[in-house]
Amino acid sequence: MVVDINDVENIIQYEFKNKTLLKQAFMITDNENIPFSNEVLRTIGKRVINYSLTQILIEFFGTFNERGMFRTKNSNVEFNDLLNSFYSKDIFARNIELFGLSKYINQSDDGNLFNADRKLFEAIIGAVALDSNWNMVIINDVLSFMLDFDYYLDHGFDDLAGNFLVLVYNYCVENNLNSPVFEYDINDKNNIIEFKTKITIYVNKTTLSFSGVGETKSISRMNAAKLAYTYLVENNYVKTLKNLNIEVSKDSAMKQLENLAMEGYFTLPEFDTFDLEDGYEAVCMVDECDLSFKGRGKTDSEAINEAAYKMLNHLLGKDILE
Repeated sequence: MVVDINDVENIIQYEFKNKTLLKQAFMITDNENIPFSNEVLRTIGKRVINYSLTQILIEFFGTFNERGMFRTKNSNVEFNDLLNSFYSKDIFARNIELFGLSKYINQSDDGNLFNADRKLFEAIIGAVALDSNWNMVIINDVLSFMLDFDYYLDHGFDDLAGNFLVLVYNYCVENNLNSPVFEYDINDKNNIIEFKTKITIYVNKTTLSFSGVGETKSISRMNAAKLAYTYLVENNYVKTLKNLNIEVSKDSAMKQLENLAMEGYFTLPEFDTFDLEDGYEAVCMVDECDLSFKGRGKTDSEAINEAAYKMLNHLLGKDILE
């Protein structure tokens, strides 16, 4: 597919003076010796990303004491873990997919699409560095936006249950729909800057648009995606535990729980059972749930079903008293 430069610039929210640099970022190859491919931009981008991420995180967590000594608000180990997580969790590649940029990657350019996504991310940042004449304010802004920095600082890297961008994107992929389209605007109300994002998705040949606002572009984009995903859930386009109409049975709760796991709502439950003087106790655990639930019964089956009954009610949002 021919790269639509205007589309890419809108997605990353940066307008290139030298459009050729952006085109070069998409010239992906495994051969580092080919001149004018994206490899030289990747080399720049990898170094710039490391420096830029360090600078951004220092602005969030760095502080000086009264004697002028510098430290981070969290421990140095935690700071390093946070910095390294952007690499180890493959956020670069995931976000290239998430924002619809991977459609411009030719499969023939790289046998591993996920690897090609990561290469593209690094090359784009390298291109921005050159085009902006190494303006770190611009680079930091583009990188923060492309990484969706606000979300990961607030929620960590493994909790995607509240990442509505990911949820909307996954819905589109699972239903063979085009990636969401984003449009951005800035409102100035009484000298207070407010960002606005409109997200457009296509459902049942119908165009649906939702607008979100926020104090940063990333926040406004997430708020728009939240409105879109809420609409999908409330109109039963997305199957979630919260909109399932299930009457939980104490006698067959374990089977109900396992059936929902087999349908992909969560991983298979695990049960631990213990002998008591007057019967059995069981503990039910599901990976996606931070809580475990206990049940008791005269038989191990009764104990397991009671534990599963409590777990299932919790997952369905129908918590009951222990």
